[in-house]
Amino acid sequence: KPHSTEYRLAHELGVLLYRSGFAVVTGASRGIMQAANQGVADAIAARLVEKHKTSSLEAARQTPVYQKLLKNHSVGLSISLPMEVENNPYVGVSATFHYFMVRKFFFGTLSSGFIACEGGWGTRDELFEILTLVQTGKAPVMPIVYLSPNPEHLKRDFHHALSKKYISSEDLRLIRLVKTPEQAAQEIIRFYREVKTITYEKDQGVRITLKRVPATKNNGRWNGY
Repeated sequence: KPHSTEYRLAHELGVLLYRSGFAVVTGASRGIMQAANQGVADAIAARLVEKHKTSSLEAARQTPVYQKLLKNHSVGLSISLPMEVENNPYVGVSATFHYFMVRKFFFGTLSSGFIACEGGWGTRDELFEILTLVQTGKAPVMPIVYLSPNPEHLKRDFHHALSKKYISSEDLRLIRLVKTPEQAAQEIIRFYREVKTITYEKDQGVRITLKRVPATKNNGRWNGY
């Protein structure tokens, strides 16, 4: 609900990502998805007021430039379900899918980064799907972030899997657990501050060209992605 902590965090995340030059792609429905799209919409309207294009936020939302920016920066990929019959009102452009697998394919191919907030089975499905796809080279290398006021529950699950050797310690480098929208946005920004290009070769190798020499820890390992 809009008054919840989780909604507030996702809304602020949408604001920060828009201000950093990113478009936001969600599942287009209510709740957390609406919060992120609303963050983009509110940030667009606020910027138009700051630039003296309009006198108020409501006036800004009625302008063609607002509608154009919303289409460019607030995207919704919805799923046809009987309990989710319409998109949230802050989606600028959308597409509807019948199968979850097809929608997840578009999530992975359209995105430069993936941020999961707290949610149910669908959220966990998409989070572990993108982790698996990036781990196995079936999706582009990208920053993957989990945003939660208290991410300890997921951290315990990861360490359980690690202790059972279901995953390796290197797999944990694929994801960052953060508590604030600022930290989540910074993970995306930092990744693309370091990475120039990512290309895929015929032998399934991945070539990553960096913009600068990465910082290292004392043991010589790269302190980052």
